[in-house]
Amino acid sequence: MKLVSPKNLLAALLGCLFVVVKGMTFDGLSDLFWILFIGFLSVRAVIAAFSQEACDRDVREAQQKRALYRDLFGKFAYVAADVPMLLILLACLLVVFCPLTAPVGVCLAGLLLAATGYTIWMCSYVFKNKWMRMENGSWDRAVLSAEEEEAWKRSDLWHGILYGIVVALGVLYLLLRG
Repeated sequence: MKLVSPKNLLAALLGCLFVVVKGMTFDGLSDLFWILFIGFLSVRAVIAAFSQEACDRDVREAQQKRALYRDLFGKFAYVAADVPMLLILLACLLVVFCPLTAPVGVCLAGLLLAATGYTIWMCSYVFKNKWMRMENGSWDRAVLSAEEEEAWKRSDLWHGILYGIVVALGVLYLLLRG
């Protein structure tokens, strides 16, 4: 077997580690859901790590999804899926830095409801448009230009950096708080 994608293998190993830790500290149905979900994704990542066909299929699906986002959201395609995460991050900052009073609770509930509503709307909107493209045959013909591919790579890089900073700040907060 030849390793095709080291990134997928690393993700699979991290997922397996998560499944093992969750299995050792099992605490009910919610843990069972996460074990099954992350386990499924880990198995899929291992298959993609060692199979050129699976890796190519995953890359093609990502390109098709990016082309769909470009057509649906235009210039905002790179950040359209980040809105719920930003709203949740604002809610976390609100909880951390403001005493929990009635107005803060209302703002917190509003932010979380907005994140939930946006997520539901976006999933249904994207799914509906993907389904329409699959029916009319244009889903498989989606192509990104070289310039758009570079823009998506830069976007992925910045997303990784920003999410890494958020996680590092969250861990730092948890360490300093206790």
